[in-house]
Amino acid sequence: MTWATLAQVKEEAKITNTNDDALLTRLLAAAQARLEADTDRLFDVSVNTTRYFRINRDVIGRTLWLDRDLCAINTITNGNGVVVTSDQYVTEPRNYAADGYPIYAITLTAYSGVVWQWMTDPDVDQIAVSGKWGYTSTPTAEAIEALIQYAIWLYRRKDATGDSERPLLAGDGTILLPSHIPDFVKVFIESYRFRQIRY
Repeated sequence: MTWATLAQVKEEAKITNTNDDALLTRLLAAAQARLEADTDRLFDVSVNTTRYFRINRDVIGRTLWLDRDLCAINTITNGNGVVVTSDQYVTEPRNYAADGYPIYAITLTAYSGVVWQWMTDPDVDQIAVSGKWGYTSTPTAEAIEALIQYAIWLYRRKDATGDSERPLLAGDGTILLPSHIPDFVKVFIESYRFRQIRY
C-alpha cells in the first residue's frame, strides 16, 4: 500500500474522471519506490524484523551503533543469547518517539552491569535487534505530500514536450512541464536522505 491514496492524488491534480486510475495507481507505486530508493529510507514500517550486529564492527564501549533507521524496538538479544531488557539500555536519541526521529544507537546503562557480548566469535553477527526497521511506522505529512507531487509530475510528464524550468502553457493548451522533478520533492529527498551516524 502506498503512503498516499489515489483519491488524494486526484484531488490535488483536480482529476474528476476515472479514465487514468490504473495509470495513476501504477505511478503512485513507482514514485514511492523511487523516493524510498533516493532517500534510502522506509516511511511506513508495520512489521517487526530482526537485524544482527557484531562486537568488532558495531560496538564502541557500551554503545551499539545501528546501520539502519529503527523506529520501534521489540526485543534485543545480546550475543550470548540473553535478552537485554528495556531498563538496561537507553536509545539515541533518547526521546525518539516524541521528537519524530529514528533510533540510531542503543547504549547499555552503566548501572545495569550488562555489556555487549558474543558467543563464539566477535567478528560474527550475534547481537539481535528486533523491531520496526524504518524512519517511521506511519508516513510523515512531508512524505505523503512528496509522493503526491511526484506521482502528479510523473502523470503530467506523459503529455509534456518542453525542457523549461517552469511549467508553460502552449498556444494549443498543452502544458509544457519542466524536465526536473518538483522542488518540494527534491528538498524532501535531500532532507531525508539516510546518513549513518557513528562516533
